[in-house]
Amino acid sequence: MGVELERMDEYSDLDFFVIVEAGQKKRYIDSLNWLEETYPLAYAFKNSDAGCKILFEDGIYDEYANLRSES
Repeated sequence: MGVELERMDEYSDLDFFVIVEAGQKKRYIDSLNWLEETYPLAYAFKNSDAGCKILFEDGIYDEYANLRSES
């Protein structure tokens, strides 16, 4: 969102990228306990090999992905 709050509507979600140390990508996609430490999740599902869609208990909808492959 940044400063462009006028773009927000009732269907907006938050997209974000997770930057992790080499070798840790799978852990952050397969287990969401690191994310639940910020706020409880109501629902989550893996929507690709690179990320998940999540719904926090307060109704905030997010999706996150790691687009960089590990070598």
